[in-house]
Amino acid sequence: EAYLEEETTKAILEKNQRVAGRALDQIRPLSASVGILPRTHGSGLFSRGETQVLSIVTLGAPGDALIQDEMTKEDTKKYYIHFYNCPPYSFGETGKFMSAGRREIGHGALAEKALIPVLPDRAGFPYTIIVVSEVMGSNGSSSMASTCGSTLALMDAGVPLKKPVAGIA
Repeated sequence: EAYLEEETTKAILEKNQRVAGRALDQIRPLSASVGILPRTHGSGLFSRGETQVLSIVTLGAPGDALIQDEMTKEDTKKYYIHFYNCPPYSFGETGKFMSAGRREIGHGALAEKALIPVLPDRAGFPYTIIVVSEVMGSNGSSSMASTCGSTLALMDAGVPLKKPVAGIA
């Protein structure tokens, strides 16, 4: 294991080459599609190399907001909700489909945090927005692929974003 790490480091430092053969300043091929699910409010498919995420947007009424039961004087309502699903097959593995784990919760929160600043004000766009990001395949940075796919899906749904969001790692 130490030998592999040493040879990998040598290839990077001496040959400017990564394990997959790409140069240090080269990224994997990118592709993006929108509107691929015709009966949804919005959908976006983002791919970077073997990582592929399908994001789906559903717009709901203001009353569909998620009520967060917190120990405060007022109920906190959440009008933008982002779910992230990364089943075992996305890594080429087998396994049980269970409830969301730390990875799913954390990556969903990361994508949500990246998109909240560009969402329209509720006064001009009062809808509850639910985004579900389904990781179809993963070879790294699926949380940023989720952010990119979700931006596409939100624009496909007609959500007037202040600016598009993209990220890569």
